[in-house]
Amino acid sequence: MTDLSAPRNADAVQSWYGRSQARIFQLARQDPQGWGVGLLAVVLIGYGVVAIPQFSTLDNVRSLFLSIALVGIAAVGLTFVTVIGKIFMLSIGYTISLATIVYAAATTWGWAPALVLTLAMGIAVGLVQGLVVSFGKGDPIITTIAASALLYGTGLIVTGGNLVMAKADAPLAGEVAGFLPVEVLIFFAVTIVGHFVLQSTRFGVSTRLTGSNARAAEAAGIQTSWLIVSAYVIASCCAALAGALLGAESAQGSLQFGASYDFDVIAAVIIGGVAVSGGKGTVLRAALGATFIGLVANLVLVGGYSYAAQQTTKGTVLLLAVVVGGALQLRKAGKR
Repeated sequence: MTDLSAPRNADAVQSWYGRSQARIFQLARQDPQGWGVGLLAVVLIGYGVVAIPQFSTLDNVRSLFLSIALVGIAAVGLTFVTVIGKIFMLSIGYTISLATIVYAAATTWGWAPALVLTLAMGIAVGLVQGLVVSFGKGDPIITTIAASALLYGTGLIVTGGNLVMAKADAPLAGEVAGFLPVEVLIFFAVTIVGHFVLQSTRFGVSTRLTGSNARAAEAAGIQTSWLIVSAYVIASCCAALAGALLGAESAQGSLQFGASYDFDVIAAVIIGGVAVSGGKGTVLRAALGATFIGLVANLVLVGGYSYAAQQTTKGTVLLLAVVVGGALQLRKAGKR
């Protein structure tokens, strides 16, 4: 392994600098999309600090961190579905919406039981979708669209389209150091655990192998059907967690709260470079994608642009990410 530690004397500076530079270039060539997104995120932050006075305010920084955390938590879960080869889960938005309602209504018994009940709802929703896709051979897009409609209808029947107010305060909506939302720490924890599971466990290796070549995975004795179910459960549970945190933060639940999350979460996964074809991608890259899409949305918002401009900007960024990602995959395929 290349030693990138700081040199102990001035004579070693030039040699150390050369090794460090070569190593950085090597990493950039191995993951150009990831490094590119990271670099662009730094540029966006610099632009916001210099050009938009409101960007650096404490309230906006807190709002930015919160939006990144909620999208990021859901993106961590969706990564498992995408990596296993089932493209996307288009029921994330209404899973989040229904989760805010369940959480707010259940706070009658306290925040902890409300959180447990909300996560249980997420697990059940993911289990049903996973079973339909895996054992019922349902198309993942059609299945999750249908699930989205069922979730919306259920929420509408239960609430009548009205807000559901939370009955108890929750430490889930607190702050650390006076400005950092607790949700950000939860996002970090979910990302670390998700990355470890996908990259360093037998479950994760089997998930990636299934996404790359399901037949080879089955030939190796992997129970791919239950892996697919598990991926949907993880995705739905993460969406429910994001919804519970959103409900705790706003102290209410509504069917409208999750409306934009389908797009933002999918955009985070794609921009992060998780392969739609399956088998490739990491949780860390999805988290990076969530950070980038959050920055873009926040800059357009505090810049005073219209809602139409916000949506156009996010759509353009997503389209560019798809084009760049496809070009990089073709380039890699051409080198083989």
